[in-house]
Amino acid sequence: MKQHALQTAMALYEGETLDLQTAASQAGVTPDRLRRAVRRAGGTVVPTSTSVARVSVTAHQIGSTWPRHGDPKRFVRPFRTTVVTRRPVQFVIGLVAGSHVVNHAYMLLFAPAFPLLRAEFGVSLAAVGLSLGVVNMAVTAGQLPLGYVSDTYSHTAVLVGSLVVGTVGCVLAAIAPTYEWLIASAVVIGLGVSGHHPAHYPLIAAATTDEYRSRAYSIHGFAGALGPALPFAVVSAAVAIGLGWRAAVAAVAALGLVYTLLTVLAVRRIPRSISHA
Repeated sequence: MKQHALQTAMALYEGETLDLQTAASQAGVTPDRLRRAVRRAGGTVVPTSTSVARVSVTAHQIGSTWPRHGDPKRFVRPFRTTVVTRRPVQFVIGLVAGSHVVNHAYMLLFAPAFPLLRAEFGVSLAAVGLSLGVVNMAVTAGQLPLGYVSDTYSHTAVLVGSLVVGTVGCVLAAIAPTYEWLIASAVVIGLGVSGHHPAHYPLIAAATTDEYRSRAYSIHGFAGALGPALPFAVVSAAVAIGLGWRAAVAAVAALGLVYTLLTVLAVRRIPRSISHA
């Protein structure tokens, strides 16, 4: 019931029917709670002194939303589709889903090229497999520190930083002249990838409400499952046309670079109430 009251208050305020104080009073919630909810959803709280004129809710208007049959308490349901615009929510979900694809592609970048890397550097298959282990060890080492940075400073800064560092690691791998260089690039890739979860989860949590948060996480997880398939497809295609593993790794790095640049521009559209929640 409290959630319905808050949704009603937000509908009245966002629909420019009432100012914030009056909308909160009409719905039976505190102004502070309504103010926090609006900011969480990416809306703007307009000071009362500068807000546009809002018309009063008349008995006729309330009556027009009251159902002819059933429980009178259901009058709040028509407001649920007009609480706030979902565009910032969809934007954030799309952005982190794309990042999930890229980061998970980086995590398994070396796996489809194991035989090629073994021949290139003249090492055992176990040594080549170590490169993948190093990536995951670096991911593990970076999770907790970057979680602190994400909470303390900015989720979007960690999101961008993760993509930048991971992409740099892929470029280093593509030009690796020695096995030791390859292992060093695996460390860089892992440190980059370690930041994507500490950035993604709080962004989704801050941008969504309980009503559809589970669906948002499902989309995020689905995108992450697509990521590991990317290196296998790219390496297979590159080998089939005679370009080799370096071209395949460079192609994945180029894709990541493009997405990183788009993300740098896109995060400016995310409200501070979400990026620093």
